[in-house]
Amino acid sequence: MKAENEEITEEVREAVAESVTEETVEPTTRDVEIDVTVNDHRYNGIVSISLDDCHDINLHSLLEDYEEYAQFDGLSVCKVCHILAGEALWKAGEGFDDDIVECCETGWHADSEFMRELSDGRFCFEELAFYFDETDEWILRSDTEEHEVRDNDGYQHYLRAPTDWFNDRHYCDCCECYLVDDDDYWGDNECRWCHAENAPRIIEDYCESHHHPITLFGDYESEEKFVGLGFELEVDCTGDISYKNEEVAGGLIDACGFDDEEMRFAYDGSLNHGFECISQPHTIKDFWSKQDKWQKMLKYLANNGYKSHDPGTCGLHVHVSRGMFGKSKSVQDNAIAKVYTFFDDNWDEIVKVSRRRSFSYCDKNRLYDGQYNDVANKKTTKYECWKKNSKFAGGHGVALNNSNTHTFEYRLGRGTLNAWSFFSWIDFVLTITKNARRITVNKVETNDILSWLGGISESTAKYIYKRGAWQKEMLALYPTLEWEQDLIERD
Repeated sequence: MKAENEEITEEVREAVAESVTEETVEPTTRDVEIDVTVNDHRYNGIVSISLDDCHDINLHSLLEDYEEYAQFDGLSVCKVCHILAGEALWKAGEGFDDDIVECCETGWHADSEFMRELSDGRFCFEELAFYFDETDEWILRSDTEEHEVRDNDGYQHYLRAPTDWFNDRHYCDCCECYLVDDDDYWGDNECRWCHAENAPRIIEDYCESHHHPITLFGDYESEEKFVGLGFELEVDCTGDISYKNEEVAGGLIDACGFDDEEMRFAYDGSLNHGFECISQPHTIKDFWSKQDKWQKMLKYLANNGYKSHDPGTCGLHVHVSRGMFGKSKSVQDNAIAKVYTFFDDNWDEIVKVSRRRSFSYCDKNRLYDGQYNDVANKKTTKYECWKKNSKFAGGHGVALNNSNTHTFEYRLGRGTLNAWSFFSWIDFVLTITKNARRITVNKVETNDILSWLGGISESTAKYIYKRGAWQKEMLALYPTLEWEQDLIERD
């Protein structure tokens, strides 16, 4: 190996020497013609060296008939360029002598930037040296192998090291990596990163959860004709008990008597330490038949230290099937436009029922200013404007989300673990949805609240009254009810 390197060095030295001529005018660049064969690979081309910046190296043509990066004594083709450039600079002597050092392994000269200083003061190309952790010194790469490793940050990269170094490391069969740090070994020939990725997770990532297979619950004729609802209840905590998330979510199914596929869970970036409880779609009848289970769920979460109303970060989002608005798309679109009109006309009252104080993820859906002016000037009606706009009104930043293919989402509800608040908001949403398909346009435009809220349950009517919304209308709907005096909103 050493003899071969000396022969190669002499060939290139001669090639460089022949290419260097005296100049009467000091040049800014120097072209060095290289024509040398190394390890059966021919390096033939011009190396253009900038004398103003010795790192500005451009190899105009390099190699003939090669398919992959050839190796020159362990150096890449790119490093060969650096070596040849350094050799030419060293030979030309253009003021770079102080920065040019000799590689103790190859005998080549190059700028010290491409070298690694060893513990004994010698220099070696970085590709020929390896940082050996145990001695905290750079050593020559003798008897080395290259393998993929995971460092203690989890990054995967290739590393050359003495053979016995790898023999002393744990190996992950899954990602086929040696582990730099023994603490990253999980066991069973698996690193902790692969274990975390492969282990079944109770709580999914947000994006992953929205591609989860759907299971429908209740009696229905076919999936195409399924009509029902699902909810997303976010829970959080004021202190960091995030270590309990998987444990609590994992125990919720059994503790509340749910079927295995009836609930799923996801993390959400809007929460501090908690997670999101997502119900699978249920028919309306099936949902109300399981009130005991939903109440157990709310109590179970509260008993484990979670809150939903108090943190101010949580929502109660309700998805309803588009089929609830009617059978045909045109009927559905007209009914949805009515819902937008109802929310636009009654925003302040609906906010009271929702208990919202922050609207960063559920702001009011709005028409364009010009459309509101046209409505004020009686050039059109608000309902007609929403018929045009509701098709494009959606997303996760507004109260009504019309962007989903199969569902329509009510996002304004504030999270709660209070059963009265939970069921009242869902009943309110379902009542609005059912009435939207049968209320006349005239009653929409005159904002007939009794038509919008007709059929709402007594319990929800009491809740709306105690929230201070539509009190006259609630008394008109249920004139003989005994109204409770206290309403507790805390979880």
